[in-house]
Amino acid sequence: MPTNPLADVPAVDREAFDRTRRGLHALAEQVLAADEYRYTGRIGLRPTPGGIGTPWAIVEGAKRCARVERTEIVLIVGEERTAEPVSTVRAAAAVLGIEPGAPPVYTPATPIEPDRVLELDEACVATIADWYEFGAVALDRFVAVHGELSTEPILWPEHFDLAVTVPDEVRGEIVVGVSPGDDADPDPYAYVGWQGFAVDADGRPVDDWWNRPWGRWVPASAFETVDDLVDLFDEGFQRIR
Repeated sequence: MPTNPLADVPAVDREAFDRTRRGLHALAEQVLAADEYRYTGRIGLRPTPGGIGTPWAIVEGAKRCARVERTEIVLIVGEERTAEPVSTVRAAAAVLGIEPGAPPVYTPATPIEPDRVLELDEACVATIADWYEFGAVALDRFVAVHGELSTEPILWPEHFDLAVTVPDEVRGEIVVGVSPGDDADPDPYAYVGWQGFAVDADGRPVDDWWNRPWGRWVPASAFETVDDLVDLFDEGFQRIR
């Protein structure tokens, strides 16, 4: 049974982790998603070994994907692999042969600073990649248990979370996933996103299981195994049914 890779990880430097998370987010949105959108018209990314990347696609007859692996930007086309150290968004985009910039289908979530130097800490990248990988296993199991779901985990570049979205026209969609953190909650966490719960006169959830205005938040450190994470997703799913 896979255990939480963050459970025994020493506390990382807060400044380095925040800097790395923001840098990866910018690369995800302005480089990787931009690359995928150019070639496929889609924007959903995936966890990849040591980082994040685009799904494989056939481009001009060859398998192609782009990735951030540890502190490198990587392009794989057929049997050829090109890798360069990450320096700036513009330089990373140049490795892929594209112009930097978020896909033109939503308002960018990251600052447009193509020439700002990105200082990625390799240990922090590994922590984020491990959390995504752990979350992907849990989300796959969650989908497998619920046969009515025909979806797969997607790493959304605008939110920078790995999630499964379950539409519900009556109750409103529910989103379950994992995040490496954000400006409001800077540490890695798992969540159940739903805004259909009842609230009191002060706007607070009647059921205190929902502990955020948008759903339920649980820190990554609360989970020992994949099954614990699946249990969170299942409970949220059942609470709206």
